Amino acid sequence: MRVSVDRLTKQFRDVRAVADLSLEIRDGEFMALLGPSGCGKTTTLLTIAGFYKPTSGTILFDGRVVDNVPPRDRNIGMVFQSYALYPHMTAHDNIAFPLKLRRVPRQERETRIKTVAAMLGIEDVLPRRPGEMSGGQQQRVALARALVKKPGLLLLDEPLSNLDAKLRIVMRAELKRLQKDLGITTIFVTHDQTEAMTMADRIAVQHQGALQQVGSPEDLYRRPANLFVAGFMGTPPMNFLDVSLEATGDALVLRRESFRFSLPDPLKQSLGHLVDRKLILGLRPEDIEIKPEEASQAEVYVVEPLGREALVTVKVPGAMLKVLAPPHIQLQAGTHVGWHVMPDRIYLFDAGTEEALLVPGS
Repeated sequence: MRVSVDRLTKQFRDVRAVADLSLEIRDGEFMALLGPSGCGKTTTLLTIAGFYKPTSGTILFDGRVVDNVPPRDRNIGMVFQSYALYPHMTAHDNIAFPLKLRRVPRQERETRIKTVAAMLGIEDVLPRRPGEMSGGQQQRVALARALVKKPGLLLLDEPLSNLDAKLRIVMRAELKRLQKDLGITTIFVTHDQTEAMTMADRIAVQHQGALQQVGSPEDLYRRPANLFVAGFMGTPPMNFLDVSLEATGDALVLRRESFRFSLPDPLKQSLGHLVDRKLILGLRPEDIEIKPEEASQAEVYVVEPLGREALVTVKVPGAMLKVLAPPHIQLQAGTHVGWHVMPDRIYLFDAGTEEALLVPGS
């Protein structure tokens, strides 16, 4: 199923939850709606599902306007954050419930339940009630209930957020593989950018009701359109430093207090028009190199060992920088070190509009 959202706005009294959103979701695509709490992603999902009616704008399924079509007639399957299983029913009866509402014959109903239970590996929990299941089993039962209807569109509202960290990683892989095997168009709401990046074909980033950028995980990480997307994509997040661009002889220099960085020659011509502008320098933690043998004003604030690498927080005048360093580097809190920027890995943003002016490779 192809889903088109055309200039969707959803207003709750004086709160505009979604503002003029346009989005195309391709047939068979896994699309993630990503953003912080209150950004409008769940409202968008519930409006697509038909639980909310648009204040303005249009939603189309395969080119057909569905604004006035009730949820039960939209051919959707939905999994909620709370799973929303009926506590007095067994897993079998929870899965069967939507089929009973559709008056599917008993024999076909049982065949579908067995098929979807085998697909999700929950045959042994069918006789159990939700209180007798683990979180992962409840999540699979909720997913089975959504899939047993053979929907054209699968809607997932943060279905992994109630799982522990280890099970969440397992279910990420299972959901991604299941979606590819079934080929069902899927819209997945999450505030966790790691979930979005590892599972989705494309990601739509939302903030304060507005769409910020749509693209593949690689596009959003490497080529963010603005400061918000750059800071939201990536763990640990991008570092930001307020800088100014100055012309010093033949050189263009980014300057901030004691920090001075000369731009490489290929960038001089393209960025010359930004001289004397207030800019924001963006640096990914993996694109900063620490030099323990060089003493400077950069002070090691804390070191967090992560096994294959160490996350080092470095205190520089007026800011804290997060740096991913090799684990063999011996660093102690309070020591002073040098830090170097990889010249081909810098990002620049306009301090006023927050739009991206320079991304690596551009």
